Amino acid sequence: MLISNESLFKKRSANSFRHQRERAAKDHLRLGYTLEELRAKARSAVSCCYCQCVLTAENFSADHMMPIARKTDSFTWTLLNTAFVCLRCNEVKGALTHSEFADLMAVVLRLPPQAQNSILSRLRAGAVRIYARGKR
Repeated sequence: MLISNESLFKKRSANSFRHQRERAAKDHLRLGYTLEELRAKARSAVSCCYCQCVLTAENFSADHMMPIARKTDSFTWTLLNTAFVCLRCNEVKGALTHSEFADLMAVVLRLPPQAQNSILSRLRAGAVRIYARGKR
């Protein structure tokens, strides 16, 4: 990951870790990794696995490849289930699995840039409305 702002990286990674720890606790589970392990994995991420944009301290997001919303098993809370992607893709992905969203992005990225932006903007706007209504 391109980290030009170390303090921002530390703040955002700590917030992500805290948020994940709180969500796991609601399921009466514990995260299977530490903040240091999460940061090490984040530092090794170079680009978003969905849209290929360069990841930076400003745009990275921790994503669960098997979404928390699917509540499958304790694997959900492991570092193996965590990928680092751009914030835009994470917001658009919602409760899709890693493979479902990768398949969708493979189709979208074959379209002209204007169509890509239109589709992704609409998906992102829909996700924002759902989160705003508290259906997370």
